[in-house]
Amino acid sequence: MLLEWVLECNGISSTYRFVQKIKALKRGVTFPPFFVSRTWLSDRLIVLYEHLEPLRGTIIHAPHFKTSDGVLCVSNSKSGTIGPEITITADELRSIAVLAVSLLRYVNNSWVINPLKEKQLRHTLEEVEHLHGMPSLGQKPPRFLTVRVYAKLSDSIEIDLKRIREDVARMCPDQDVVFDIRVVTVNNDGSKATGYLFPWEEINGDHPHLVRAVADIAHLKSPLPGDMDIAFISQELNK
Repeated sequence: MLLEWVLECNGISSTYRFVQKIKALKRGVTFPPFFVSRTWLSDRLIVLYEHLEPLRGTIIHAPHFKTSDGVLCVSNSKSGTIGPEITITADELRSIAVLAVSLLRYVNNSWVINPLKEKQLRHTLEEVEHLHGMPSLGQKPPRFLTVRVYAKLSDSIEIDLKRIREDVARMCPDQDVVFDIRVVTVNNDGSKATGYLFPWEEINGDHPHLVRAVADIAHLKSPLPGDMDIAFISQELNK
């Protein structure tokens, strides 16, 4: 439905003939602003639509498909010729549904894209690569982490971003990690601790260090984690 809406927005007359719709899309259409900087997305969406359309036709009009335990096996039966059987797993069917719903939400601004969600979109396309047949985007499975850093109480906070990035890459080599940082400052005797949450947007980039005056980050204060032993942490920081 999204691509049919795109066609309508481009002044292309509605038709029940999918061949005509696909030709119009491949000739070139203007996509909504969300797609402008994401040709990797619109290109794969058109090809996915083209490849799935005949399978849709089989499911609606012909008996050349079967399902078992969430797995769909279906053949292209266009023009009366039965093509090879294509297997679509339950996970791939879910990925197609997630892709469709997500794009509708982003296009109508119900959802706001961010670095993690963009990586998730790219990875969803990777999960159905055999259905669209286009080159891999090289997108590893995305993951979100909150990195915790302990520091002595002082007038400023300094975070070694370079080391954190290296540690995350070493610990999660097969994932594309987006992280925020929770800094917990502890005074010398362990009687007081304060938490600050630095969101991804604050630490994204190539800067090796992040230095902030405590007076400037009151808006980043956050509840302390419940699994902390403040006295022990204070002892470790004072070694």
